Amino acid sequence: LKQKVKDIGQLLDSQQRFCNKGFLQIATDALSGAEEMLRACKAHENSTTPLQPNKYTIHYNKRGEHLA
Repeated sequence: LKQKVKDIGQLLDSQQRFCNKGFLQIATDALSGAEEMLRACKAHENSTTPLQPNKYTIHYNKRGEHLA
C-alpha cells in the first residue's frame, strides 16, 4: 500500500510539467476516497469525545492479522 502511494506521488510529479488540468481532476477524483479516509481517521485521533465509527474508522487502531 505504501508503494502504491509512493507510485501515485511519482506519477503526479512526472505529470506536473504538463499542467494538464484534466489529468489533475481525474487524479483528484480517484483519490477522493483516500482523502475522506484520512480526514475521518485524523478526526477520530484528535477527538476528545467518542465518535460514531464509520466505514473508515471501524477498524482503525485495532489489531488484526499481519499482512505478508
